[in-house]
Amino acid sequence: MEFFYTLLCEENIKFVFRLPKSMYKKEREAMDTKDEFVDIILSSNRIGSSKASEKIKNEFRKLGKINLRYNNSFIGKRRRKIFN
Repeated sequence: MEFFYTLLCEENIKFVFRLPKSMYKKEREAMDTKDEFVDIILSSNRIGSSKASEKIKNEFRKLGKINLRYNNSFIGKRRRKIFN
């Protein structure tokens, strides 16, 4: 996924990812609205657990963070969809 994300950013391609509710929980809880831009800190823990190549991991280390638009949308009464 990291390579794909890097490619999309380099080519300035807009995209949407559906993520599990357990991803970026800290950032989601800090949101004031359902739809806003959020800085995702690329900590060594997050980078280290990634399956990306070392080249991409090094690129992420240099970046330090990425700014993504986060949208918490609900479908029905119980199912939450998180778009990124």
